Order: sequence, then C-alpha cells, then structure tokens
Amino acid sequence: ITAFCSMLHGPLHKIKAQAFPSIKAVVQMLDSDPKHIMIADSIAQLFLERFNPNLKPALSEDAFNTRCAAISSKIAMIQKEEAIILLNKMLQGVKSTLRTNFYNDGRYALSMRMCPTIMATGNIGVTPDKPLPFGVFFVHGRHFNGFHNRFRDIARGGLRIVTPANSDAHALESSRQYDEVYGLSHAQQLKNKDIPEGGAKGVILVNTPTIEKSAQPFAMRKAIKAFTDSM
Repeated sequence: ITAFCSMLHGPLHKIKAQAFPSIKAVVQMLDSDPKHIMIADSIAQLFLERFNPNLKPALSEDAFNTRCAAISSKIAMIQKEEAIILLNKMLQGVKSTLRTNFYNDGRYALSMRMCPTIMATGNIGVTPDKPLPFGVFFVHGRHFNGFHNRFRDIARGGLRIVTPANSDAHALESSRQYDEVYGLSHAQQLKNKDIPEGGAKGVILVNTPTIEKSAQPFAMRKAIKAFTDSM
C-alpha cells in the first residue's frame, strides 16, 4: 500500500496539489477512515494474488477484471472526493503493473515494471515531442523511492541520487520525481540518436530527513545497491 502511495504521489499531486502535498498526506488519507483502509487492503490483496506464482489455479484475466469491477463499485460509494481519486488511482496502478519481484527470495526492495501510461501526465504520450517511454520501473525500499525510465529495450544513461535537507524539500522532490527522470531520460534519448542504445536514466529519492546524519552515507549506498539489484 505504501509503495503505491509513494509511486502515485506525483500524478496525484498534479490532480489536486492541496490534497496530496506529500507521501505522508497520501497515506494519512487512507488512515483517516476504516472504509478507505479496507478498500486499499482489497487492492493490495488483488495485487498479491495477480502475481502469486504459487496460486492454484492462477487468477484468470476474467476473474481479475471481475474483482476490479467489484472494488470500483465500493470506491464509488465513498463520499470523500480525494479518497475516490486516490483509491481509483491505486486500482489503476495494479492494472498497470506488468511485472514485480515481490515473490523473489532475497530481494532488497520492491520493484515493479509499470505500463508507462500510469505515470504519464501533461503532454507525455500526447505530442510527438513527449513520447511514451519503452519501460518504466518503480522501486520502493527502506528510506527511498526510485524510478528508472528507458526509451528502448536496450538503453543506457545515468543515475541521480537526491537527498533533501528537510521534509518539505522531500515532499517537493517526491511530487516531481518522475518528471525529472522522464526529462533526463528523454534528453539522453536525444543524445543517443546516432547509436543503437536508447536513452535511460534513474532517479533515487532518499528520505534523508528521517535518517540520522551520521547514518545517511550508509543509507545512500544501500539505496543504490537495492535499486540496481531490483532492476
């Protein structure tokens, strides 16, 4: 649940900035009403069942769509507009998840490959100068969130790590993290126009305000290791 709240903070902030100023505010909106928590839990359970390799029989596409429709009906009965936006976005997030490492033994963080449309805002995917990327990956780990964007199956670029000084700066960076990784990867794609590899970039946002200053360098190294391992 926290992973989806973190991943979707940027798009939610663009829909209603005052209602979704930070990841903490997104999570608190779920916590504010037992009905919100119950529906969020059903969305999380649907995610787990969809990708569970040991589930016999496996969840069929028809069964998945039926469950999605039932959850959508429950969301429609909620009175708070912001909660409806959030829960519908979370359900859309499950529908847009293509792969995950959730059931991998020994993983360092939760990784999900997403359909690019889930993070597309503004003119992304609408105008020729803002094409949809080939692949979007989100990684959620201890004290960090990361995005990796690539414009071809085989792509190269760099990795940026962001370490905000305080909680307000972290909220601001979180709201625009995907915009940054998209812009950097698209610029790299333009630079790579004359070579076979496409453009790619990664951006890791470390929640440094919640970490003791002396432990921050170690936390940053662990975040990079977990992020790259989850690719």
